[in-house]
Amino acid sequence: MMTIFKKIRFKNIMSYGNQMTEVELDKATTTLVLGANGHGKSVLAEVLTFTLFGKPLRNINIPNLINSVNNADLLVELEFSIGTSEYLIRRGLKPKIFEIFLDGKLIPQDAASKDYQTILENDILKMNYKTFIQIVIIGKASYKPFMSLTPAERRAIVEDLLDINIFSDMNIILKNEMTAMKKNVADVNYQSDLIKEKLLLYSDVLNESHISIQEQLDTNQKEIDEYSIELEKLKTEKTNLVNGLPDVSGDKIRFSKLKEKLDKLNEYATTFKTKAGYVKKDINFFESNTNCNTCTQEIDHCFKEETLKKKECQFKKYQDALKDIELEQNKIRNTLIDIDASFKALEKKKESINKLDNLILNHQNHIDSLLKYNFKISSGHEKKLQERRVEYDKIELEQGLITKNREELIKNQHLYTIANTLLKDEGIKSKIIKHYLPQMNNLINKFLTNLDFNVTFNLDENFNEVIKNKAKENFTYYSFSEGEKQRIDSAIIFTWRKIAQMKNSANTNLLFLDETFDSSLDSSGIEEFLGILSDTETDLNYFVISHRGDVLLDKFERILKVEMVNGFSKIKEVI
Repeated sequence: MMTIFKKIRFKNIMSYGNQMTEVELDKATTTLVLGANGHGKSVLAEVLTFTLFGKPLRNINIPNLINSVNNADLLVELEFSIGTSEYLIRRGLKPKIFEIFLDGKLIPQDAASKDYQTILENDILKMNYKTFIQIVIIGKASYKPFMSLTPAERRAIVEDLLDINIFSDMNIILKNEMTAMKKNVADVNYQSDLIKEKLLLYSDVLNESHISIQEQLDTNQKEIDEYSIELEKLKTEKTNLVNGLPDVSGDKIRFSKLKEKLDKLNEYATTFKTKAGYVKKDINFFESNTNCNTCTQEIDHCFKEETLKKKECQFKKYQDALKDIELEQNKIRNTLIDIDASFKALEKKKESINKLDNLILNHQNHIDSLLKYNFKISSGHEKKLQERRVEYDKIELEQGLITKNREELIKNQHLYTIANTLLKDEGIKSKIIKHYLPQMNNLINKFLTNLDFNVTFNLDENFNEVIKNKAKENFTYYSFSEGEKQRIDSAIIFTWRKIAQMKNSANTNLLFLDETFDSSLDSSGIEEFLGILSDTETDLNYFVISHRGDVLLDKFERILKVEMVNGFSKIKEVI
C-alpha cells in the first residue's frame, strides 16, 4: 500500500523560529518552493528527513538542527496514512521526544529508542534512510546518485525496494541459531558419551551371577587352585623353550624397518590411486558433459579443453608414481622373503611359545577374573545389586531421551544448513533480483528515451552498468556530461519509484527535488522531466525547491515562497 504523507508541522528547527509552521503535503500535485539562498527553503526536506529517521539530511550534527537563537524546543510533527491506518510521528530536541501514534493511540515504547526506530522503518514505512534519499528526497545536500554508489550499496537499495532485505535479517538470525545449534549438538554428544560409560559400568554388575555367594566363593576358589597349578607348569615349559631360542634381534629390526617402509609405500599407493580415481572421474565428467552439474550452465569449451589437459597430465603423474612404487614394493618384498627364510627355522618353536602364551594368558585371565568376582560378591550384597539395577534402568531411559534429542538436533542442523544456503546473496535474493532486472532495465531505457537520451542502459546482476550508443560503443556513467548524467539519474529515480509501486515496498506519494533543476538540466530537460512526472505517477505530490522562478513559475499548481522575517524563516503560499 502507498504511504500518503499529508501534513508536516515544525518549529525551532534551523532558521525557523518558535512559531509553528504547517505545510500540507498532499494539497497539490505540483508545488514549487522558491526563496533566496540561505532563507530556509531546503529546510522542508530537512524536517521531513529528521521526523522520519531522527537524523539530518545534510552532513551536520543533530544538535545543529536546533534554532541557534531560541536554542530549545525543537518540535516536528508528520501526519501520514497507509491504507486505512492514520499515523502521527512527533520528534523533538531539548526536550528529546520520539512518539508514534496509530489512529490516535500511542504505540508503546517498551523497547529502546533504536528498536522503536526499527519498528518505524521496518514495520510501518517499509523503507530505510538510504532508500528514502534515493526515491523521495533528491537533492544536492545529501543525495548521492545510484550510479555513484558502490555495488554493495546499490544492491542494498534494490533489496530494500524489492522488499527482500528480510532475507538478510533472517540469515543473521539463522547464523546465530546455527551457532547455538552447534553448541547444543556438542553438548548432547558429550552427554551421550557419559551415558554410554555409565551403562558399561553398570552392565558389568548386572551380568554377575545370582548363585549363592558362599557356594560360588568355594567353587571359584577350587577352580583358582587348579588353574594356578596348571599355570606354573605352562610357565616352566615356556621358559625351557625360550632359553633354546637363538638371538635374531638384528634381523628382526631390519625386517621391521623394511615392513614399515612397505606399509608406507602401500599408503602412498592407496593415496595415489584415490587421487588418480578422482582425477579420472573429473576427466570422465568433462568428456561426457557440456553443462555444470551445479549451476546447469554450459561449460566453456576452452575452459573444458584446458581442464582436460591438466587433469590428464595429473592422471599420468599418478600412474607413473604408482609404477615406481610398485617396483620398490617388489624389491622390498623379495628382501623380506629372504629374511623370512632365516626365521622359518624358529617358527615351530615360536608357535609353541605363542600357544603357551595364550594358554598362560587365558589361565591368568581366568584366575584374575575369578579373584575379581570373588572380591565383588564377598564385599557386596543383593540389596546393593538391586539398587544398581534400578539405577541402570534410569540411565538407559535417559540414554533413549538423549539419543532422540540428538537425532532431532542433527535433523534441524541439516535444515539450518539448507536454509543458510537459500538465504545467502546467491540464493533466493539472487533469483528475485534476476527476475526483476529485465523490468528495471526496460523502465530505465524507457525513461531515458522520454528524456531524449538515446543510449541503451543495462545493469547486470552485480549492478554494474553497461551503456552503449547507437554505434554500439561502450561507455560508463562517468563518460557523460553532468547534464547527461542528470538524465541517467532521473531515469533511475523514476524506475525505482515504479518498482516500489509494483512491490508496494517504498511506495509513497511524495517526491522532493531540492535544487535539481538549478544545476544540470536545461529548459528542454526540465520540460521532459516534468512531463514524465505527470505521465507516470498520477497520485504523486512533488515539491521542487529552487531559486529559478523565472523558468519554473508557470509550471506549478502551487507556489510556496520562503522569506526571512526578523531573522526567522517564514513560508507564504503565493498561489
